[in-house]
Order: sequence, then structure tokens, then C-alpha cells
Amino acid sequence: MRALAVAIYFVSFVTFGGSAWAGDFNGMWRQIGSNAGQCPGCQIAISGPGPELAVQANNDWKAIVRPIANGSMLSGRGDWHPIRAEPTLESLLPRFTLLRDGTLFMEMTVHLVANKRIIRAAFRREALTS
Repeated sequence: MRALAVAIYFVSFVTFGGSAWAGDFNGMWRQIGSNAGQCPGCQIAISGPGPELAVQANNDWKAIVRPIANGSMLSGRGDWHPIRAEPTLESLLPRFTLLRDGTLFMEMTVHLVANKRIIRAAFRREALTS
């Protein structure tokens, strides 16, 4: 799985053509892979008119992100819900890239008091059901 995340990370910088509009990131996204372990129930919702967008995960973290790199990426700052937050957590710094195939790639640096961890995950847009 780590190889998949590294490959997606590399591909995100090589294959993204042109800039995305912040609204292209809006919607519900289901996790399809992660170096933090499989989580088929994990989802994030990205919403907002821009330039700031809100990211809300169903495992209680949230962030505010803004477009960077001519709009092809989103970057920002977030935190965990206070009840679930580890006492050693200092900050979450997520960065999102929308790939040509519609995959949303996330790289999030989790700063802890003693060290940091980088979580890489891929998401697919959730299909709308009626």
C-alpha cells in the first residue's frame, strides 16, 4: 500500500495538467487507499464557494484549505475534534491534489510534540444516490 501512495504522490506532480478551480474539489470523497491502513468507511467532505474551503472527515478531523500552485492544489491547516485529539498533537497540515483520472490525493503532515507523521491517502468522489 505504501508503494501505491508513493506512486500516486509522484504521479500527482507529473500528470496534473492545468489548474483546477476550487469548486472542482467540492463534494464527498471516499478513501480508496492510505499508508495509515485500509478504511473503506473513511470519507471527507469538501465544501465552500472558495477561495477557502472546509474539509470535514468522518473520523473527526477538519481543516480549512485554500488553493495554491495556480489552483491545482489545496493546502491548509486543521485539527482533530478535542475529544479524539491526542494530547501530543500540535497541528494537521493537509494538502490535496486532484489528478486527471478524478482521484483526489491527500498528503497530511501530523505534527506531534516529539515528531511528525505523514499520512498519504487517495480518495474517489462518492456517487450521488437518490
